Amino acid sequence: MERDFFEKKRTTVRDRKMRQHFEVSGCGKKVSKNNMKIEIRDEFIKLGQAMKLAGLVDEGVEAKFAIQNGEVSVNGEPETRRGRKLFKGDVFSWNGEQVEIGGQDGSD
Repeated sequence: MERDFFEKKRTTVRDRKMRQHFEVSGCGKKVSKNNMKIEIRDEFIKLGQAMKLAGLVDEGVEAKFAIQNGEVSVNGEPETRRGRKLFKGDVFSWNGEQVEIGGQDGSD
């Protein structure tokens, strides 16, 4: 039972640090029915992190399997690399949801 507590606490701290590093626009701000947008402060975000940040998956392992199975597409093409770097203006989709990567500098 103690192990579950510590695992949950470690996950919470890691998620909080990730959210501080990448600015979230409403945790995947809905733009229209199946479209949302996340904003990042840095130059890029990795695909697995973006899926978690957008709220499409709860854990990184879910993103890992979806990406490895070729279920995720980036800019209209299937992607199987979890570490694929996404830059401002890139769009990825999974499970009928489409997410655009934006930035805070006003050029998105």
